[in-house]
Amino acid sequence: MRLGVGTVAHRAARHGRRASSIHGCGDSLWWAFTTVSTVGYGDSYPVTTAGRLVAAALMTVGVSLFGVVTASLATYFLRNVRQTDQDITENELAARLDRVERLLEQPVGHSATTDAPPRAAVATPS
Repeated sequence: MRLGVGTVAHRAARHGRRASSIHGCGDSLWWAFTTVSTVGYGDSYPVTTAGRLVAAALMTVGVSLFGVVTASLATYFLRNVRQTDQDITENELAARLDRVERLLEQPVGHSATTDAPPRAAVATPS
C-alpha cells in the first residue's frame, strides 16, 4: 500500500517535468520500491521539491518498517531464550529441593553425600 501511495504521489509531484529520470508508472513504482527498501540504486531520483519530500517520507517509512520487523524478531528470540533459562532454573531448583528432602530423611549424623561412617563422639575431659 505504501508503495502505491509513494508511486502515485511521486507521479503527481513530477507531472510535466522532463528533466526527471522517472518517466512512467513503472519507473515510479521501481523508484518507490528501491526507496522504501533503502537500496536506492541512484538510477532514478526525484528532481522536484515535492518529489524529494515524498522520497524522504518513503525512506522514513522504509527504515521504520525494517526496524519494526527486526525488533519483532529480536523479541521473539529473546522470549524463547528466557523461557529456556527459566525452565533450566526451575529444573535445578526441583533437583536441589529433592536432595534437601533426602538429606532431611537421613538419620542424624549420616551424610548422604559420602559413604564414610558417622563421626565418633569426642569425649570431653571432666
